[in-house]
Amino acid sequence: KGGPGQRIEVLGTHFNLSSYPDEPLTKTTLLEGVVQVANHSNKTVVLKPGQQAVVDREYLLEIQVKEVKDLEMAIAWKNGNFYFVNESLEGVMKKIARWYDLEVIFQDNAGEIRMGGLISRKVVLSQVLELLEETTSCDFKVVGRKVLIRKKD
Repeated sequence: KGGPGQRIEVLGTHFNLSSYPDEPLTKTTLLEGVVQVANHSNKTVVLKPGQQAVVDREYLLEIQVKEVKDLEMAIAWKNGNFYFVNESLEGVMKKIARWYDLEVIFQDNAGEIRMGGLISRKVVLSQVLELLEETTSCDFKVVGRKVLIRKKD
């Protein structure tokens, strides 16, 4: 199994697969063991622990392999957390919106704000938004299944 354009064969391991329709890249990160990743044209790579295979959905011919600098980020999902390092608020909210099944609407270029941190996925949405309000210069307003985000005056 795998995201569009790649096939993953598990060979006794711990790994993370990040593949979402609204993201241009499919990423397979190996934490322990061995994983073989193949794309749609059957090009394969074998990952070592600490490596990540990246396939661009638009250009499916190549599999880029890179060393992962921050394994904590790669395994945050397994530990029940969101983990961000110098990420745009738009990127942060994309992950939060998937988890809480929300639509996010940005005003005033609020999505460009950079941030980092660790947030438990077990926390209720209102607590997540309170934390983000405290650590950014934005207001968050929930209207039904939508979150409106704007820069504070």
